[in-house]
Amino acid sequence: MALFHRHPRVDAILTAVSWRRETTIQHSHMEWVPGDGGSHPTPGHWQQVWTDGRVVASSGDSQEGLHWTEFSLWPQERVHKQTETYTAAFTAVDDAVPEDEREITAHLHQDVWQSLRVGSTYTLEFNILGHVHSVVAT
Repeated sequence: MALFHRHPRVDAILTAVSWRRETTIQHSHMEWVPGDGGSHPTPGHWQQVWTDGRVVASSGDSQEGLHWTEFSLWPQERVHKQTETYTAAFTAVDDAVPEDEREITAHLHQDVWQSLRVGSTYTLEFNILGHVHSVVAT
């Protein structure tokens, strides 16, 4: 992490891009909840419970062909969440950056990621945690 403290800005060449889109599907089942035997007893009952089940994913290593994998919900299923990850790999071109710190991976918003071009040079700015927070064409 020394790179980020010494170099809050680094010029780097975009070497690769990748993406992944996931849909997490939950499955419903019934679970018995026992009654309470306290001063005002309550009877036991069945309760519907949702648990994470299968994950349907698509991924790629170019900016073309972004898509969500199609699927059908089975009985007693629902979509729980959908996540998207857009990753860019850079190589720092500044000689002041040590050789072992030149490979930089950034997780970006889709619109920023989509605007990048492999082989182009960008100025990367880092936050205090060492994550890329800004990518600007040079």
